[in-house]
Amino acid sequence: MKLSAVRFLTFCWNSLKKTFLFKSKKEIKENVKRRTMKSFSFFCKGHEKVLGTHKTTIEITTDTDLSLKGDCIIGINASSSLSVLPEIIKNSIRSLNAEIVFLIEVDKYCEKILGKGHPNLLLSDKRAIIVRKSNFVCPRTLMINADKSASQLSREMIDKMTNPEMEMKVTIKVYRGETSTSKQT
Repeated sequence: MKLSAVRFLTFCWNSLKKTFLFKSKKEIKENVKRRTMKSFSFFCKGHEKVLGTHKTTIEITTDTDLSLKGDCIIGINASSSLSVLPEIIKNSIRSLNAEIVFLIEVDKYCEKILGKGHPNLLLSDKRAIIVRKSNFVCPRTLMINADKSASQLSREMIDKMTNPEMEMKVTIKVYRGETSTSKQT
């Protein structure tokens, strides 16, 4: 029985040495920083013309009105835009290998969209936040290579967003990879 305890403690000690003891404080901080999730939430409203039928994008806008041409728009009158995202979120999104979760909550419905960041994302538009299935980048793009578009979202949730009084909570979560300025090893 004592021998098993000694082996267990030895295993734990060796694991700790590999994880922390032979790394500098700077290396440990960088490893933690890389895996740390950054998050930002905001709200928007529904509109009677919300369609949510676009095959390649999802859009949230600060505009207060919507035409039927905006078939990618699922929320209006947003409390935030790309231009006002905190710099720490923007820098994380612009990291190489940044993984982004775009979480949409409406009433009892929740959708999670996964996508990627990129160093060329400008994140500067004052009106729109666009999630793209493609790798197209413009000032309105939040993330690329998303796994869903507006047409793939829950129809029940989209139906809820046709009510102008309905509120949507949007959370952007960024899991950061290597920074675009750091050396790759």
